[in-house]
Amino acid sequence: MKILKYFSCFIFLLVEACFINAQTNNRQFLDSLKVSLFPDSKDSVKVSAFFSHEKQEMDSIYFVRKVQPDLDIVLPLLKKIAYSKDISLFRGVINLYEKQQSFFKKEWEVVHRNNIYACEAANKQFSILEAFEETIHSLNFGNMGLDKDAKFAYYKKYVQSQYSYYHVPGAWSKALKGWHIYSPYYMMLRENRWVGPPLGIFSFIEPYVDDIDDLIVDELKIYFDNIDSVKAGNKPSLEQFELDYLCGIISLSRIATFNEKLLNLVLSDKRNKPAYIRGRIMHLINNPSYKEHIKYILLKKTIDNDNKIVRLNALYGLIFFHDEDVISQYQKLLSNNNIGDLEKQAIESHLLILDKQLNAADEVKELGSRLLKQVKN
Repeated sequence: MKILKYFSCFIFLLVEACFINAQTNNRQFLDSLKVSLFPDSKDSVKVSAFFSHEKQEMDSIYFVRKVQPDLDIVLPLLKKIAYSKDISLFRGVINLYEKQQSFFKKEWEVVHRNNIYACEAANKQFSILEAFEETIHSLNFGNMGLDKDAKFAYYKKYVQSQYSYYHVPGAWSKALKGWHIYSPYYMMLRENRWVGPPLGIFSFIEPYVDDIDDLIVDELKIYFDNIDSVKAGNKPSLEQFELDYLCGIISLSRIATFNEKLLNLVLSDKRNKPAYIRGRIMHLINNPSYKEHIKYILLKKTIDNDNKIVRLNALYGLIFFHDEDVISQYQKLLSNNNIGDLEKQAIESHLLILDKQLNAADEVKELGSRLLKQVKN
């Protein structure tokens, strides 16, 4: 009994030590975030120094901090905080957010409010506020105690509000109510005018999507299996918007099977629109762990004679891969002479840009150049 008691105490202490260590690491994210948001530099410059060649409507020129927070540094830190699911960080995040808002109000609100096409610097600082909102939303969401079905229902309602905001004319102001915005100041900025998609792709649901991935895919598969390509049209449906949304946020998903399921949904889109297919695949291959596997699937799908829609979409997706096996696959498809004009055009569009790709080997460029001549002849 004593051995069992000592063992239980050991396990308890070990778990507690791991918990304390995790909290310590999580709080380091807050410290790093603070340093990134508020640099020590006291230097200031005229706000117009950030305009570059962008014309901005201004009532007057004023001074702002010369060293501004870098979105590319701040966003990953906020993501790490959201992925920690540590609600004890909530107050610290709020404190930093409120301070960041005060700087935005002094430095960038006028630029953002007065210009429909605000300068890149103003948009990046606004995107930092957006990322804070998503992080706060994510921490709150994880603390709600929802079961799997409730999480899925919450997610679907949120995606509907996003779709309404970006794609339903006149619905954007009402759609904001479904975003669960924390800050009244940020809500005021949003209510001032319609704002395009954020520069930094991150969503509150990202750390929790693994919990509901099967429900998401099953529902989308029903839609894409039954959609009529003639009725699909150019305007994205809610389901097509959702797939775009997922491909954007799920680039770093830890579950490879979910990544592959999303790819299969992308390839099944009967609209066969190159821009949509390539945009989705471009997001999916942001995760280098899955890039080669995605290429393998695309190559495999190009020989699928039973489904020409999938085959054409796979050819559109291969434009991101400048490797010898891709060119060899093109050669086989063209020599078999059993592909249509659209498929030939997809291959040709890749070969046309191959010579300008910095990550393509010289021998691959040479192979592509020879094949392009054959295609044209």
